[in-house]
Amino acid sequence: MSKSLVNTTLFSVREEIKHILAEQPQGIQAAYAQSDLYQDLLAYVLSRIPNSFVAIEEGQELDGAEYLYRESAERRLQKESIISRGIYDVLAKKSVFAKKSKPICESQNSISRGQNYDHKVNHLIANS
Repeated sequence: MSKSLVNTTLFSVREEIKHILAEQPQGIQAAYAQSDLYQDLLAYVLSRIPNSFVAIEEGQELDGAEYLYRESAERRLQKESIISRGIYDVLAKKSVFAKKSKPICESQNSISRGQNYDHKVNHLIANS
């Protein structure tokens, strides 16, 4: 039998995105529910964290839950931080809230350097 590679990080990232999005304001939740932004966010996060893979036999089922608990606390916190930042970076790049949050789009460079990030996020939340 042949084997297939499975990205086990994908399981944990999907679960964590679901939980973090549930804590966001309704406007942000709606933007991700009504568009293709979720896939952009998933790509954003997966490209910024270390990924783990497992080879499984063709036809074998993989229980993603067993891989959720193999992460260190540090890696889990890093993932949560990247997801939280990614939610707003993806929105800004896709201009979902461009009219309401012009300051966040104009200062994308300062966000990527981490300057005034909390202020910009609060501004976006207040205006969503």
